[in-house]
Amino acid sequence: MSILQNLPGSPFTQFENWFLEAVANNILEPNSFTLATVGKDLRPSQRIVLLKSYDEQGFLFFTNTDTKKVRQINENSFVAAHFAWLKLERQVRVEGIVKSISTTELIKTFFKRDSGLKKGDWISVKSDIVTFRRIVESKFDNLRFNLNGFKNIFMQDIRCYVIEPVYFEFWQGCVDKFYESVEYVFDGENWNLKIND
Repeated sequence: MSILQNLPGSPFTQFENWFLEAVANNILEPNSFTLATVGKDLRPSQRIVLLKSYDEQGFLFFTNTDTKKVRQINENSFVAAHFAWLKLERQVRVEGIVKSISTTELIKTFFKRDSGLKKGDWISVKSDIVTFRRIVESKFDNLRFNLNGFKNIFMQDIRCYVIEPVYFEFWQGCVDKFYESVEYVFDGENWNLKIND
């Protein structure tokens, strides 16, 4: 099916549609993405990180505070993220501002959710997908979703960061032509959709 059919007005809806399809198709590590940062020396750097949660506020990930990416984020908060689901011939590019979330903010955000949704909703907004819940559990190993778990994370100098997007590109490989792609650009108030020829 063409990417151009039934496009939603929100890029977050489009992302979720593709993300859940990646999960349903047993894509290995569907929540992994390349994070690109650029520090004050203007030399780009990139690495693979794991998406822990997402909603219309942005994309959340954890990282150790004593890393090159955090140093570059502190120097330049504009970053790029790239999801590649090659089995489906799909890619998603995201650009935005990354911000650190305090421990207090993270705990408030997490524990305000209904208890039945906490584990399944931590990475995906769809908590009823059994296969994805297995991914969630394997990623966190022995971390259980409670205050002690959060305390242990942050005692080890690990912080939570969220990317607040201002740009999305959705790229789909095609049979009859090389590819199709659409862009969503945030103008400060609304998302504007552009279909690339």
